[in-house]
Amino acid sequence: MIKLEQIEKPKQLTDIKQKQFTKDFENTGKNVWNKKYIKEQLKKMSNNKCCYCEVEFVGRHMEVEHFYPKKIFPAMVVVWENLLPSCKDCNGNKGSYNTKKEAIIKPTIQNPKEHIYLQDFRFFPKNDSEIGQRTINLLKLNDRKRLYEPRTDLGYNIYIKLDNILKLIENISPDENKSTEVSEL
Repeated sequence: MIKLEQIEKPKQLTDIKQKQFTKDFENTGKNVWNKKYIKEQLKKMSNNKCCYCEVEFVGRHMEVEHFYPKKIFPAMVVVWENLLPSCKDCNGNKGSYNTKKEAIIKPTIQNPKEHIYLQDFRFFPKNDSEIGQRTINLLKLNDRKRLYEPRTDLGYNIYIKLDNILKLIENISPDENKSTEVSEL
């Protein structure tokens, strides 16, 4: 989880549209946030990754996450600062959890590094941070199959590649290094 910079809302999401979308949602429960221009701007904000687990959306569905749940706070259904890009799993894990009652890390406001850290491919709360522990637990950021094992696989693959590079460097003969140095002069 990394800190995200809040970017400007899409130009199409005018104040008039926000009021209309909010009214439509409050009256009908209709999905008013699932607009291409909203999703594209959210993807841009997160570099095409889930704001919580950082899984890339390549080949995956991105959901519009309502940090303050739309079921509890319907007036915030299309308030730009309430919308985040999320994967289906993180959005489902969070569900309608009341983040005003018991806070979790909001990556556009708090720097996750102040509350959690990664060690041995697992997240831990920093300095016994309650908000960090709550975020890890609620979003299941250490889910073995979905997140932990892919992180360890990635770490192992990086180790192998770095080891191969080191071996290549060690195999360069000193004579080759000298001729390169002389030709550069």
